[in-house]
Amino acid sequence: MTLGFSELQIGDEVELKGPIGHFTWLGEVGLVCAGSGITPILQVLRGVFEDEDDTSTKVWVIDVNRFAEDILCKDELDAWAKKHPSRLHLRYSLTWKPVPGGWSHSVGRMNDDMMKRYLPPPSDEGIV
Repeated sequence: MTLGFSELQIGDEVELKGPIGHFTWLGEVGLVCAGSGITPILQVLRGVFEDEDDTSTKVWVIDVNRFAEDILCKDELDAWAKKHPSRLHLRYSLTWKPVPGGWSHSVGRMNDDMMKRYLPPPSDEGIV
């Protein structure tokens, strides 16, 4: 999207759609994002945690950013993690230094080890 938007001229028109469709969560959901990629994940999280009938869906999120201050909607994410500690497993990772003192999350880019540690294990009831 960034590359496409950089080509626009003043006065150009853009039509946006989405998200489209409905999903039924039947088990565990693993989500990975970086930077502004959190926006579609927020829609999923809102769908899960604002649904009063859903009390069982478990969600794992890995959110990678350069700096701690770059984490979009961190207050909202942290609030859900605090409210649903057995259902939302939230992991941040920072790729640039310095890392804030007391940082208890990951450091570095997404890798196999991080996915194995912080996403749900393979199962017939899960999706990543």
